[in-house]
Amino acid sequence: MGVYNPATVPFYAGIATSTRAGAALTEEQSLAVSTVYACVYKIATSMASTPLVVLEKENGITREATENPAYALINYQPNPVQTAFSFWEYIISQSLMYGVGYAVIERNNQGRAESITPVNFYDIEPKNVNGQIMYKVRGLGVIAFENMLVISNMCGLSPLRVQRDNIALAKAAQDYGSDFFGNGGQMTGILSTEQPLKAQQVDAVQQQWNQSSQTSGVKLLPFGFKYQPITVPPETMTFIETRQLQAEEIARAYQVPGILVGLGTATYDSVEQQNLLYKQQTLLPWAKRIQQEVDRKLLPSFERPNFYSQFRLSDMYKTDIKTQADFYTQMLQSGVLSINEVRDELEKNAVSGGSTHTVQVNQIALKNFEDYSEKISSEQKLN
Repeated sequence: MGVYNPATVPFYAGIATSTRAGAALTEEQSLAVSTVYACVYKIATSMASTPLVVLEKENGITREATENPAYALINYQPNPVQTAFSFWEYIISQSLMYGVGYAVIERNNQGRAESITPVNFYDIEPKNVNGQIMYKVRGLGVIAFENMLVISNMCGLSPLRVQRDNIALAKAAQDYGSDFFGNGGQMTGILSTEQPLKAQQVDAVQQQWNQSSQTSGVKLLPFGFKYQPITVPPETMTFIETRQLQAEEIARAYQVPGILVGLGTATYDSVEQQNLLYKQQTLLPWAKRIQQEVDRKLLPSFERPNFYSQFRLSDMYKTDIKTQADFYTQMLQSGVLSINEVRDELEKNAVSGGSTHTVQVNQIALKNFEDYSEKISSEQKLN
């Protein structure tokens, strides 16, 4: 078994791959399948809209290191022409489509990253040069491994390539539907007669019938004609089932719950559970991939492990007001959060004395809790 090497990641160069369904699809063409687009959009925008911050942990105290140069790069402006949202949306969508998303890191004289600019997948070719991983970038030359931010899907594989047969079948079913309705859709019935007709008579009857079919109500049959209705054929029902099944297969491949991309019927409770599943099985792995790559490429080694990046995934799952109020009440009463920490999450200003952590017993300060406990114990012994 060989050692994983980024330079061995397949370089597709935008060539369409044939499939058993007969359709040859590129990654861009696969986005025409609505479920593919919905899954890529859902994951990319979910991660891009979640704050990615740099934290510093020292002597048991964790704080946001807003003064760290990497903080502004990953959370505000990675380069002169993009916001952080558009940057992460682009690079993650590239990884979801092609298997890898790339961004060139530019550094100042001190070696610190001062900009990160995404590069199209087709413009990059990984190379192994004397055992060192390098990247040949169209228009830029050769970029060293440490100067390329690489956000990779599992093993650098493109989900659209791995699942090309499923996607092609969904695309074929979609095209069939377009052709079917584009050609007038399913016939509802047949007009027939035993009388011999000339071509001009057939055309006249057909035109008259089509015009009358555009209005509702009772239709008058031409003399000597019979009408035979046509039921929906089994193949049409199979077509509908095929589209539904392939949509579910694509959502499964991307690990996106179907409800979140418009599949199935949703209730409040089911959406809550699906959101939790989505966070645990889909977003957390992506967050870990990105955080580790950011830490090793954008944070100097002497700052690690005290400084590290982290997605605030909890921001994504703020629920309704009542549930949110109950959560914060429990966190305050158990001493997990202080009033000012809650106010900060709610984007409210701090208040005087609000940084003290309290517990439910008369809401006393934690530093006085031991004395209070001893006092209660002494009183019980006296009684």
